[in-house]
Amino acid sequence: MSEQNKPSKAVEPQSTESPMAVLSVMAEAVPEGGQGGLDSMLAAILGAKEVGQLGDAFESSSSKNLVGHTVRIDYIERMPSEYTDGLSIFLVVHGVDLGDDDPITFTTGSAVIVAQLIKCHHEKWFPVDARIEQAPKPTKDGYYPLRLRILGVSF
Repeated sequence: MSEQNKPSKAVEPQSTESPMAVLSVMAEAVPEGGQGGLDSMLAAILGAKEVGQLGDAFESSSSKNLVGHTVRIDYIERMPSEYTDGLSIFLVVHGVDLGDDDPITFTTGSAVIVAQLIKCHHEKWFPVDARIEQAPKPTKDGYYPLRLRILGVSF
């Protein structure tokens, strides 16, 4: 196992801690978005191969726009969330859509997907290949939860 893919020992869950408390501690190790967002935008502009791609720097889609896509997730950044019924953070996810090899940036506040990606960051498992899926049945509130099917570590 390479040094990059060795699990981190920084946070070890204790039996008395709730999973949400452990996740919150692990999330603190995820880089905060912000200036990195500007760097990503500048990189997208400088990496444009045609004039039509110059506006891509301002495109960040929700994970629901990528349902059914297989993606490589390279890294994540955390941002504070103002959503009162969920986590106190959401993630900005950076990677590549493996269907067309185009760089992607998307956001997710899905608690399960956030937990999966924070665990990948914590264990140094990035990059990973995954498929974004939507649950076949809605919740009682009519919401179709998203799932991240991890396909494996990308080399």
